[in-house]
Amino acid sequence: MQLLVTGFNYKRSSLTVREAMAFERSRQIALSTKLAAQDVVEESAMLCTCNRTEAYMVGPCLEGMEETFFRTVALDTGLDAELLRKESYVYSGFDAISHIFRVASSLDAMVVGEAQILGQFKGAYQTAAECETAGPYLHKIFHSAFRTAKRVRTDTNIGELPVSVGTLAVEMVEERIGDIKQTNIFVIGAGEMGSLVAHRFRDRGASHIWIANRSHDSAVSLAHSVTGVAVPFDSWKTHLATADIIVASVGGGTLITRNDILAAAKEREGRPFVMLDLAIPRNVESVDIQNAIFLNIDDLQELADKNLALRRDASLKAENIIEEEARTVLVELEHLKLAPLLKNIQERCKAVMSAELGSVFAKHPDLTVEEKESMKICAHSIVKKILHDPIRLVKEELARPGVNGTHVSQALKNIFSISAD
Repeated sequence: MQLLVTGFNYKRSSLTVREAMAFERSRQIALSTKLAAQDVVEESAMLCTCNRTEAYMVGPCLEGMEETFFRTVALDTGLDAELLRKESYVYSGFDAISHIFRVASSLDAMVVGEAQILGQFKGAYQTAAECETAGPYLHKIFHSAFRTAKRVRTDTNIGELPVSVGTLAVEMVEERIGDIKQTNIFVIGAGEMGSLVAHRFRDRGASHIWIANRSHDSAVSLAHSVTGVAVPFDSWKTHLATADIIVASVGGGTLITRNDILAAAKEREGRPFVMLDLAIPRNVESVDIQNAIFLNIDDLQELADKNLALRRDASLKAENIIEEEARTVLVELEHLKLAPLLKNIQERCKAVMSAELGSVFAKHPDLTVEEKESMKICAHSIVKKILHDPIRLVKEELARPGVNGTHVSQALKNIFSISAD
């Protein structure tokens, strides 16, 4: 079995492609199930966050899985398969494991060390487990990723440095307009991103925060936690004309159109405002008008790069942990691949033993039950001891860097005359 990772993220892919790949949970399930149903894919899982979409697949043929993934996604999104290939990344083997561990440990995030990604990663695993598209290989890889992420956070100070996308978003606004304490802030969306930003604005001293959400109860809950005011979702156009900072982070794509913005700007009579679009797909159509600043998720990158410099030392230690853990898991996966073959060998040896014992018992009908049982125990012990050292040596060999598990497997098949299938 081979491991393949294919993905799209803020480094490699345009916002247009990332918007098309921003699958809600139902589409994630549908796509993962569709992939797992293909002959070349044995296991699959999907991870979707605001900055990345990735597929994790296990199967017998890397090329077949890659081809199947891009064909399936092209049909699902309507995008050209070659465009998807151009703006994606593909990893296999050790590189795939390392990448997965880097993602789970937040070393590949826009904000290195942010805590949110691990929760999203666990959600991806839970979804795959519930849909039964994850099998023994992905179970092993995901749980190893959880362990690695915990070790990175425990053994380095990467999680103690300046924190989340929400923090960066507020810092970016403050860089543009200065002090935000007396500004009117309107947050559309009470989900994870909206909540992070609203709390960060409050932490920075903002005292006039309004919250709108399709679920009004969620808006009320978030407003209460930031000492703000919940307003009906369908009143958002009114607040476009009054708020100084508008944050949009809701699902469903475009919410605030060019005409909505122009109408609000007319009512504002020249008063400046900031429009911060943190949604993927984007919620806001950008308009080139005076006294307006439009920012989206990609504009966070400059600040994120500054943040990365602060975390570089911790990141180096974290990378060493990830390499060590990835090599350990690679060996464990080779053992997992070999397990059915080793079991086959043990069963064959037991079958030979049983046949030989049967022949002896037939030739010596005078043997008592106790004598026969003693001979069985002795024969079992002999088989076990004969196989012990070869199996141990095979596992040790697999632990050596650069050893090809497929070659080891084929050698065992040849020695014990086991057919390829």
